[in-house]
Amino acid sequence: MRKSFILSGIIGVGVIIGSGFTVVNSSGIAYYTNSPSDGATCNSCHSGGSATTTGSVTASPAFGGSGTNLTYVPNTTYTITVKESGYPDWGFDVEIMNTNSASGTTNAGTMTAISTNCKLNGTGPTNITHNATIATATTATFKWVAPASGTAYLYAAINGVNNNGSTSGDKVMNIAYVLTPAATTPVPVAAFTSSSSSACVGQSITLTDNSTNTPTSWAWTMTGGTPPSSASQNPTVSYATAGSKTVTLVATNAGGSSAPISHVITVNALPSVTATSATVCSGSSGSISASGATTYSWNTGATTANISVSPTSTTTYTVTGTTSGCSKAATAVVHVNNCTGIANYNIANQINIFPNPASDFLTINLGLLSGTKTAELYDVSGRLVAQKSTDGDAMQVDLADVSKGTYFVKILNDKNVVSVKMIIVSK
Repeated sequence: MRKSFILSGIIGVGVIIGSGFTVVNSSGIAYYTNSPSDGATCNSCHSGGSATTTGSVTASPAFGGSGTNLTYVPNTTYTITVKESGYPDWGFDVEIMNTNSASGTTNAGTMTAISTNCKLNGTGPTNITHNATIATATTATFKWVAPASGTAYLYAAINGVNNNGSTSGDKVMNIAYVLTPAATTPVPVAAFTSSSSSACVGQSITLTDNSTNTPTSWAWTMTGGTPPSSASQNPTVSYATAGSKTVTLVATNAGGSSAPISHVITVNALPSVTATSATVCSGSSGSISASGATTYSWNTGATTANISVSPTSTTTYTVTGTTSGCSKAATAVVHVNNCTGIANYNIANQINIFPNPASDFLTINLGLLSGTKTAELYDVSGRLVAQKSTDGDAMQVDLADVSKGTYFVKILNDKNVVSVKMIIVSK
């Protein structure tokens, strides 16, 4: 028990001693909170007051718990407010200890004065007291940084002074709280996986939350994606453009928010797959081809870029091209003509068309074909784009107005189809 202080012949056993119209010890006296280590209170001198004292000690953020058994969040900085409004003037002494023993000398946490009407007072332990007379309804504030662990004991003496020239008629309010650490929720550690780290344009990607410490909310950022953000636990996202896409997750629970975690997803472009069509005579085979990808798969079961088909009627073929795991489909149409009236296969076989591919003009040697010969040039849709006739054994077809692409040359003799051949026009 500490020794009492004697001031002006009066034993200083209270926080404030009323004398005249003011507080005798306006600078405050420590160690009179009625704690076990103080062993002293103000009640022995200051007493007899009949007014109702409304003294209080409150914290912001508020302590948990109720009554005199409260809880604090470890390492949190609290603003402690002391107030008394039942008397003209007042003073106080607050002590927060790490033990409830009479031999205790160590504070729990750290106190710092905020308002100008209070100060740190004493050593081993340190108290917070008034340092000037405090008028009624005026508050005093200080900061308390709570310890990392352990029970804290808060003792306070709030002395209302009636200013009647003596200590009689004053009133002391003693407050004691036991503060224990609140059960805290560990902050989440964010973690997630994606259904694919290398996806294709337009592909749906599932993001799966693997965060620990039981998060209750999630904030996803998926810049450039659809959607660009999400609050779902396990969202899906897709991207319309190729490139490296960053996905970030922050997970939150009652304990707080996690540090953000990010993963990069590589989005690959779809191949630009095209397929060439063909026109054949009924009963004949034709060649169609695909380009723009690394591998191909036709609906016929073929897996090469160029395939030979023999449809009995006009048929559409589908090919799927794949590059870097990304696929796109295209179609080729094989038009089947009846090709009736082919005069002589041996004669038709002598017809020579060159160059192939052609760009400016097309030369056709007609061999032994007699009579008036006509060459008709058709595009893959069956549209006639050029025509020329001759009685000679050769002709040239001007390609100046013919666009780049695949065409079919039909050779007729007296309105009989003699030959059909495919050419490529390149410019």
